[in-house]
Amino acid sequence: MGLYEFSRIEGFPSLFAPNKTPVTADTVEAGWIFAFLILFASFLVILPGFRGKRRFFVLVRVTASIIIGLLLMLGNFGMEWEVATLKTRTPYKAYTSAELEGAEVGMKLGLRGVNVTLYVDQGHIPMELKGEVINYNERFWWSWGQGRNGFGPFAGQIQRDFRRAQQRGAPLPILWVAEYFTFDGEGIRFGRHYMRAGWYAHILIWAAFPCYLLANIFQFMVLRYAALFTMMTGLLQIIACIIWAAVRNPVPLVVPFEEGVLRTHFGAHFYLTLINGIFCLLVGLTMIFMDIRYPEYLTDFFGVDPLQDYEEHYYTQEELETEAKGAKEESAPGTVELGSITKAAAAADANNEEAEPGYLLKRRSHLPGLQRSSVRRPEAAPRRRYQAGDTSIREETEQQENLYENTR
Repeated sequence: MGLYEFSRIEGFPSLFAPNKTPVTADTVEAGWIFAFLILFASFLVILPGFRGKRRFFVLVRVTASIIIGLLLMLGNFGMEWEVATLKTRTPYKAYTSAELEGAEVGMKLGLRGVNVTLYVDQGHIPMELKGEVINYNERFWWSWGQGRNGFGPFAGQIQRDFRRAQQRGAPLPILWVAEYFTFDGEGIRFGRHYMRAGWYAHILIWAAFPCYLLANIFQFMVLRYAALFTMMTGLLQIIACIIWAAVRNPVPLVVPFEEGVLRTHFGAHFYLTLINGIFCLLVGLTMIFMDIRYPEYLTDFFGVDPLQDYEEHYYTQEELETEAKGAKEESAPGTVELGSITKAAAAADANNEEAEPGYLLKRRSHLPGLQRSSVRRPEAAPRRRYQAGDTSIREETEQQENLYENTR
């Protein structure tokens, strides 16, 4: 038992002195990055299972999808929608006459709160504070509730956090910056405006997240819907940035210090959300264009069946003759225009193929007039050679071939 009795007081567990360290990284942001890196690493394990150009296509699709999702979450939970830094001279704490030279005061605004930092290099610490580490990072939440006026138990979250920071003796520069978000009267409503802007922006980004998930799901089914949901994901992020910039504050937030002012400007997470939204919008528009003009290339890139958007369509002889008079150009390989149906039938007869000019596959689309080709002939089934006397096998195989051709 000697090992277990080491550093232990009789009847009580072991007691160790607290080891206070400054928070130098955002754990929520690091958690999201780590989570998406795990997904990407898991994907890299199965990537060798794809062959040829399919491997490159899958790599591009999955990498882009993971980056979009990561930037979406970083924009939602990140604390750098607006940032401000200043190096100035400032008092340190209450009941202390020491002043800090070259103190770096920083402010980071997110959708849910504000971070205020104070850092002083060891070479600039006054003699009366030697041995003390000045590296503070305090976060004040507003958590969407304005609450009552004052600092009582029913006040807003940021007012209560501010009061607790005062009680534990936070540095004066941090309290001075945080105090700007606690006032709610006489024209000083920075906290109210930033809270409202963060509320609207975070709702829009949360709405963009299910659109992002649906876009990934529809990539395996209907590419047209995947493009629309991708565009919606981008539009919601762009609108979130516009609302943040418009609602955050009619009067710019400026915090004066002895040697300058702390003035905010848009930060990394604001620009990441905006760029991600523009990228999603461009990707969606590109997919819609490819779906209209070059559907074969689009389906080949996403690895889906190109015939899933087609349905059987039958034409009368009068319709075929009318359509044939308006034909002006040839179609892409494997497809025919509505006006060149009889041409495809004539070409099939020249090649001694069985053709049904009245039966084609018509593509379902909301924009049929913009499509390069809206109709295509079913590809002929492969023919097999038979020896004399195999009539039963031949009849059974011809039935299977007709089923394969999806003809009458």
